[in-house]
Amino acid sequence: MLTIVQCVNNLDLGGLEQMVLTLAVALRERGFSSTICCVEDRGALADQAEASGIPVHALQMRCHGKLKTLRALCALCENQKPVVIHSHNFKPFYYAALATMLGATDGHVHSRHGSLLRPHPAVWRYRLLRPWVDEWVTVSADRQTELAERTGLPTGNIHVLANGIDTNRFCPAADKRTVRTALGLPLDSPIIICVARLAPEKDLGTLLRAFKILSESWIGTNRRSLQNASTGNSAFGERALPVLLFVGDGPERAKLESLTRDLGLPLGGPHSVVANPVFPADTAERIPPTGHVWFLGTRSDTHKLLQAADVFALSSLSEGLSVALIEAAACGLPIVATDVGGNPEVVNAPHGGRLVPPSNPEAMAVALREVLGNDVLRSTMSRAAREHALTRFSVKQMLNAYLALYENCVQKRGLSLTSKC
Repeated sequence: MLTIVQCVNNLDLGGLEQMVLTLAVALRERGFSSTICCVEDRGALADQAEASGIPVHALQMRCHGKLKTLRALCALCENQKPVVIHSHNFKPFYYAALATMLGATDGHVHSRHGSLLRPHPAVWRYRLLRPWVDEWVTVSADRQTELAERTGLPTGNIHVLANGIDTNRFCPAADKRTVRTALGLPLDSPIIICVARLAPEKDLGTLLRAFKILSESWIGTNRRSLQNASTGNSAFGERALPVLLFVGDGPERAKLESLTRDLGLPLGGPHSVVANPVFPADTAERIPPTGHVWFLGTRSDTHKLLQAADVFALSSLSEGLSVALIEAAACGLPIVATDVGGNPEVVNAPHGGRLVPPSNPEAMAVALREVLGNDVLRSTMSRAAREHALTRFSVKQMLNAYLALYENCVQKRGLSLTSKC
């Protein structure tokens, strides 16, 4: 049985890590021996990987230093004898390229998921170690151009392969109200969800400010909608206020919670006293209240939370190809996202959602109001988003594309995946 090693920083909860685990499991199901090597620590997904039959090895780079880490990777390769090592982002690339140079594997595929927008020490090492990479991959056309410019690689030598997800797990709910009840979410409120690492590059302060604008204008908008339902406008609960869910954690959490309070947005959570936020009947004559913001942290039931929501929002300053966006589209969620990186490839605007300029809360609020305020539009976008995800981002498509690259790797050495089985 052939072994293919996926090499990552760690298996912390994140889109890249989830994609690597999905690929490793799919390879195992296709008949390969599949292993994940973490350059640093194991991470939160390691137990899930091992429960799926995928061995996880942590090299503990921070404890051992670069030379011992390289020796450990070479020793792993000597034991596993992988036909291909597949590195993801810079640190794994560095060690995998050196191990390939030392003859530890038959081939090396490298995938660049994120951006190199800032001056980065990776650039000269990418150039220096280029000869020990057989196939180069980015997850979006935007990243392909950037990687070519920064490393001197011809664009034609860099493949663009989309991330794939389990579209059976990430699918629309048969009954959204049943899902909301089980999760302790309000039944009649419009729910906006954002699944992301709470980090500076996500610019989630812009989303909070957009939500502030939206929720302050929601009362009048919703009442007018209810009076004119025949036009296809929204019919959420007459006095229900919007809810914004943040799913994920990261270094910006405390700062974002502080900003939420500064904006006058109440913090809430499932089954709490604000689980069904409403405004009083006479609110039109008073200062409008605002919807509630819930920071849910890291969750294992992200697919259920997506099924319960009405729209997905992402305010990133830069992106590769967001797995969270793809999962949202597969769940039939209309998307409002910034027009950066690979976002346009997932959103498929105007059919599956709306794209807005980065760092523009007013534009994001307008787009959210448009989607949430029209049931017919939202339903049409939901179907388009799901169909786009099925067509472009399935696990089967991703697996077949990578298997073709793995085959290219070993063929350069006069070998074949088929002949070595």
